[in-house]
Amino acid sequence: MLSPSIEFRGLDELIGNWEKRPDLMIKAIDFVTKRNAEEIRKKAKERAPVLTHALQRSIDKEQIAKMLWAVFSDVPYARIRNYINNLHPETIGYLTKSLFEQREQLERDIREAVRELKKL
Repeated sequence: MLSPSIEFRGLDELIGNWEKRPDLMIKAIDFVTKRNAEEIRKKAKERAPVLTHALQRSIDKEQIAKMLWAVFSDVPYARIRNYINNLHPETIGYLTKSLFEQREQLERDIREAVRELKKL
């Protein structure tokens, strides 16, 4: 199963040090990560190689833990097609490109969510 992920360091410390409504912050960041995982899923589906549409249909997201979402495909050849595709080389990196393109937006969204929560 191909499931790239993004790791955030320091969130536990931020939550521990922040005295105002940590549960609300967790919910807000969870919502932001879910929304960004959906964008990654959508972009990966658009970029995925299309022969039988099986790979496109198999790309999905699921929550692994609070604030942690995975975008994945359970098709056995999903990982191979992400890295190798001699027939359609323009589709190489359909999932990893989508992930890396979304990283900056995810970081901005998290900063914005934390900024908004500080106003409470």
